[in-house]
Amino acid sequence: MRNLLLIVFMVCAPLALFADEPGCKSKEEWREYVYAQKRVFFNEQIKFTQTEAAAFWSLYDRLSADLRRSHRNVRAAMKAGDDASADYGEIVRRINAEENVQDSLHSAFRVELGKILPAEKIYRYMKAEDAFKQLLIKDVDSKERKGKK
Repeated sequence: MRNLLLIVFMVCAPLALFADEPGCKSKEEWREYVYAQKRVFFNEQIKFTQTEAAAFWSLYDRLSADLRRSHRNVRAAMKAGDDASADYGEIVRRINAEENVQDSLHSAFRVELGKILPAEKIYRYMKAEDAFKQLLIKDVDSKERKGKK
């Protein structure tokens, strides 16, 4: 359950972060903006070679697409719970199954990373991923505080 909440938070948190960014008029434009920011941040933090960057981003894009599909499945299952005749046992089973899918995707991603990057750069990636999330959280918190004044 904690993983699900973390996943939902990580998908939704950047919405508030970039909702008022100039030029971001749609979800797709916002997603592209965040992706561009993440690419710059990761490339600076990890210090890829050109070959490593091409391989990494291809792999990362596949993971992201697969995770987006899984997140949509979780949201659909959660939405089904709003129906008065919902089978909550089935909803929980579907969500658990998607969490397993997401765990498998992350595991497979790390195995594939080991084939294209040295361990030090995998470690840098892990740190960069965490640092980027923390920046998003800080930015959201900062914007929320400004809104309360």
